[in-house]
Amino acid sequence: KRQKRRSLATALALEEDWKFARGWVRKQAFIDGLAFVLWAVAFGFAMAGKRCPTGGKGQGCTAYNASTAAACLLSIVFAISIYFGVKDLYSSKLSPRTR
Repeated sequence: KRQKRRSLATALALEEDWKFARGWVRKQAFIDGLAFVLWAVAFGFAMAGKRCPTGGKGQGCTAYNASTAAACLLSIVFAISIYFGVKDLYSSKLSPRTR
């Protein structure tokens, strides 16, 4: 069956919602990109700095190694988030008016 035609007001409201949603995804992708860069730089500094042996020198080394691992994992998670944000932007490229 053929779908009913939308009214003009419904089509305009749908397009405004689409524009708002795409703008929101763009902002999220930008924030994810910024967070990725910050955590990747933090991980790079941690890897380039002094190394701390596992279980050595009390709890300080354990915390340092855990924070290094957390920076690595956060970098990976933000990179994956960027991927899905770009994928969402690509899939919603067409305006609802043209569909």
